[in-house]
Amino acid sequence: VRGGCFGGGRSRREEGRGEGEMKLAGGLCLLFVGFWILVWVFAFGPKWLGTVGGSAAARRVVDMQFAWLAAAYYLFHSKDKAFSLKDVKDAVHTDLKDPKLVTKTIVFIRHGESCWNEMFNRGFDPGFLFRVARGLLLELHRMTLGDSLFVDSPLGDRGEKEALDVCRYLRSQSAQEGSRSLPPQSALARSLSLARELQCGESEGTRIVTSNLRRSMNTVALALQDRLERTGEKVEVLSCLQEISSNVDTISLSTPGGVQQIM
Repeated sequence: VRGGCFGGGRSRREEGRGEGEMKLAGGLCLLFVGFWILVWVFAFGPKWLGTVGGSAAARRVVDMQFAWLAAAYYLFHSKDKAFSLKDVKDAVHTDLKDPKLVTKTIVFIRHGESCWNEMFNRGFDPGFLFRVARGLLLELHRMTLGDSLFVDSPLGDRGEKEALDVCRYLRSQSAQEGSRSLPPQSALARSLSLARELQCGESEGTRIVTSNLRRSMNTVALALQDRLERTGEKVEVLSCLQEISSNVDTISLSTPGGVQQIM
């Protein structure tokens, strides 16, 4: 076709659509920037705004902004790797059949589902976008309280129920331990005995430890509440038990010697 051209061209409708999308993206960016400018103004603004000394909620939001910046830096620059038993030479070469070997019983309790788990670990089903959008809206509210759903993610509703299920399980197993006659070396007898020990904490030298992440501390407080109320023993918070991951939910908001509140 003389004087004609094929391909590479864009219709006016497509060009207009592209310009509209660019304007929408630009408007959202301006809205986002304007919102954070207002937050900073109310946090450190002049007296005529009526924020003498700054708004406490706005200041908490600013503090959480810095926490999020640190979390984002950690997310992209963390070099934490998964733990490997091969790196622990003493454990690899320990003779477990040595009669002189001193053993200890360690019981691990998996923490309940966190808010982070709820949003990202349930799969990319149709509800995924809804869960994330809801989480982002709640995050804006939490930031005014100096808290977060993503950073040091606390237990969600299902996670709290799971921790309470552990508590109910220990109650039922402990009640059965004294009412059933079983061979001492049977697996069921050892299981019931261990459940009673976790429930009652009567043996000397036992310790309850947790990491400094809120979902772990909250799980301990709910799952072992009967024992803690009865014995009054302390739960040891050890930062060395903190989860190894580059995700922001593994960053603790607890201060040295303190514990982040659960809102």
